[in-house]
Order: sequence, then structure tokens, then C-alpha cells
Amino acid sequence: MKVTGITDNEKKVLFILLAVLLLFGSYFFGFKKLNDRAVFIENSNQQDSAEVARLESMLAREDETKRETEGYKNTIKSIIEKYPSSLPQEKVIYLLQQSEDWVGVDYSAIVFKMENLVMELSGDDVNPKGYYAAMSVPFTADYSQFKTLMQYFADLKDRTVLPIINVSYDETTGDLKGSINFKMFYLTNTGKDYEEIPETNIPSGMEDIFKSTTSEDLELYLEGLESGDDEE
Repeated sequence: MKVTGITDNEKKVLFILLAVLLLFGSYFFGFKKLNDRAVFIENSNQQDSAEVARLESMLAREDETKRETEGYKNTIKSIIEKYPSSLPQEKVIYLLQQSEDWVGVDYSAIVFKMENLVMELSGDDVNPKGYYAAMSVPFTADYSQFKTLMQYFADLKDRTVLPIINVSYDETTGDLKGSINFKMFYLTNTGKDYEEIPETNIPSGMEDIFKSTTSEDLELYLEGLESGDDEE
């Protein structure tokens, strides 16, 4: 039996082939994994650098951010101070009675819709809730009285809006007749004390809700309005 050996050239070819296979395996199983890992680390480093830059920027603005935060807190506090802590029906009745006495307008009825929740706020110390009271008031007035009545509502210290006003002209009497729908807003849970309305006599009648009161009541109201304007 003849045995054929491997020549030196064949050994060299096998050696070269084995080397190529080793290099090929090293690339896919070693170098490529290392390269992918290096790319991942590089991307992570870039993300970390961006985060470090962001934090350094925040740190540099720390004092400014504190000032801005305090400014926001003071702004919120000043806004809260503008709203009453409660708005019962007697406060609305008092304001309308005063407007009738001051302006000379006649009211024939009042429709109340109290304690309508608007929103609930959150803060460090308080959690105020915003409400509004909605009222509808039919009225009779001449043109001059109507303009003065609009100014009366505009001058109220309480936060008040008039979303709907219906007015018609009565050719028989020459008066304006209609109704005013208005909303008055207030904030609860703010720690503010409810401001009692001044003591006053508010009689009622058949032709209109309020009869004329004494000039002393009107002077008391006007003094309160003037002192409130001075405070603002």
C-alpha cells in the first residue's frame, strides 16, 4: 500500500489558509465586537457630555432661577390677594342695593347661582379653589343711569365680569329695560379672613327689590370704595 505524504508547498498553502481563517474569525468574533462596543461607548460619552453641559448650565443659572421662582411666588401671592375668600349672597345683595341707591336704577328680581367651581390650584402652603357666583338681574333705567351702572360694575374691587347684557328700549316710558348677567370670582383655602359687609338697612319693596336707603349708607359705601382704590 502506497502512502502519499503532504508536500512542503501543500503545507504552506494550508498554513496560509489557516491564517486567513483565523484573521477572518478574529474580525467577526473579536474586532467587530470591540468596534461595536467602542461605537456604543463613544455615543454614550457624547450623551454624557451633553448632560454634563446641561447640568453645568443649570448650575450657572441657579441664582437666576431662584430669583425667577421667588418672583413667580410673589406674583401668585399678589394675584391671590386680589380675590375675596368668600362670596355669600348677602354680599351680592349689598352691592346691588348700593348700586340701586347710588345709580337710581330699579331691579325687579335677582337670580342666584352660587359656588360654581372653576379650578383647584396647588402650592407649597395652600391649595386654593377658584369659584364664581353667577347672578342675573332684570333692571329698568334711563340711558344716563345705565352708563353709570356700567361704571359701577367696572369700579368694583371684587373680580367681576359681565358676559351677557340684554337691553331694549321702551318707547312708552323712554326707559331702558333688560337684564345683566354677571359673575363674581373668589378663592377659598387661601388663609384670608372673610370681610364682613358694613352694617346697613336694606329694606325691600313690591315695585323693585330695594327701596331707597339713607344717604348715610351711600356715604359709607363710597368711603369704602375710595379707600379700596387708594390701597390698589
